[in-house]
Amino acid sequence: MFELHPTTRRLWLAIARHIHTHHAPPTSGELAQALGGCSTDVVRYHVRKLEALGYLEREPGRVRAIRLFVWPPLRDGQIMCAEEAHHGQVER
Repeated sequence: MFELHPTTRRLWLAIARHIHTHHAPPTSGELAQALGGCSTDVVRYHVRKLEALGYLEREPGRVRAIRLFVWPPLRDGQIMCAEEAHHGQVER
């Protein structure tokens, strides 16, 4: 089990929600908006963290090139909010 930083957890959930809803990964700009308008540098930092932990894989230099390996729990077919998602702890 991994404990994710709150921002990293929010980003992971935003990626999963976007893929679940739009059937395509989000762009860095869309993720920055999902995190409240932070910079794309902040997004890249947390995406790299998730990649290092094995939550996702990305293809550098390509837009929307994120593939999730670890999905957050669902409730009634919807991705849970950050507080419900075991406070960032996920069984691997």
